[in-house]
Amino acid sequence: MNLFKKAFLVIVLFLAFGLFAKNNSKAWLKIKSFPLNAAILINGEPKKFSLEEETTKKIYLEKGKYTLSFTAEGYYDKTLTVLLDQEVFLENKLEKKDSHLALLKEIETGKQPKSIAFTPDGNYLVVPLLDDNGVDIISVRDLKKIKRIEFPEKYASKKGFVESAFSIQKNELWISQMWANVIHVIDLKDFSYKKTIQTGGKFSKVILFSDNEKTVFVSNWISEDISVIDTENYKLIKKIKTDGIPRGMLMSPDGKYLYACIFDKGKIEKIDLATGKTIKVLSPGSALRHVVADKSKNLFYASAMGSGQIIVVSFQNDKVIKKIKVGDKPNTIQLSADKKFLFISTRGPNNRKSYLLKGPIFGKVFVMNTENFEIKDWIWGKNQPTGLDVSPDNKYLAFTDFLDQNIEIYAIKPDLWN
Repeated sequence: MNLFKKAFLVIVLFLAFGLFAKNNSKAWLKIKSFPLNAAILINGEPKKFSLEEETTKKIYLEKGKYTLSFTAEGYYDKTLTVLLDQEVFLENKLEKKDSHLALLKEIETGKQPKSIAFTPDGNYLVVPLLDDNGVDIISVRDLKKIKRIEFPEKYASKKGFVESAFSIQKNELWISQMWANVIHVIDLKDFSYKKTIQTGGKFSKVILFSDNEKTVFVSNWISEDISVIDTENYKLIKKIKTDGIPRGMLMSPDGKYLYACIFDKGKIEKIDLATGKTIKVLSPGSALRHVVADKSKNLFYASAMGSGQIIVVSFQNDKVIKKIKVGDKPNTIQLSADKKFLFISTRGPNNRKSYLLKGPIFGKVFVMNTENFEIKDWIWGKNQPTGLDVSPDNKYLAFTDFLDQNIEIYAIKPDLWN
């Protein structure tokens, strides 16, 4: 190789190395934050962001440590520190100043926290994990995870823990595991495993105790039926066939009928428990998921994921009283202990590819006044708020962010009742 060619090669390599070194000194900072109109300052200065996809902002910066400030009218300011040593994707939300709900803490959980429930004494939160090996237990007093319930390996390895329910009389916690088609019974004294009940169905999900706790009903997603279990001997009594996929359930005030949401057909079946036969079909909304009752008012509420509504139905004549529009994909609903407010988790719009991927917008949690059926308050959740519950003393709200391995615990301010 002659001298000229050697010199040319050296120059090319030098320029290439210099370009690589320059590019390697920078990284992308990507931010998904709500509300979308929040101003973002980097080290106290406004910067120009480009938009990636629908709601993610991005900027190419020198690697290093940065202070990010988020401000929006009507929200509390927030400051975060980010170490940008490689590409960083940051998700953030602000808290509303005028809300009756105050964030206490976010707590990391196992994968895909599907539901959440306060224990009857209000001291703990029970969090079944859909894509993990058990159920997380959270101390409400200490605001931290204290335990994961241990199950026999043959069950733990299958994952798929979905919903919970409590027996006051036996001081037990019942957990459904859809991948194993079973219900697990847990001792509430120490959250120790007691036994497992075969449901006889496929993809067992929601658990409902009868008012006298002598019977448990379990809705089975794939086999499209409801298991009836004797709580005295923990045995399957029979199964009730449904016309479609059953999910949420409740009993009539007189205990004679079972109402079951049929998710795929947008209807509610009223089942005569004496015969196991459906005697009436209500068709109030699309993708009906969850139901809760206010028997003092002789009515119940249902969440309709497909139509984005809360449906109010009279027990007296099985007629729809009201339909209330809420956010995208309403999921779990729960009444306050005094029945004056209905709390509603909404997942937000789905990702175009799959609902198991994070969507463009965070979900929300709504609070509805049950006297006039008007929305009194709402807050941002994160990626797919799903499970939700209110403490027995009306002091706390807890919900799961299904795609974030996260739960959020809020204090409910007394002025909500003003």
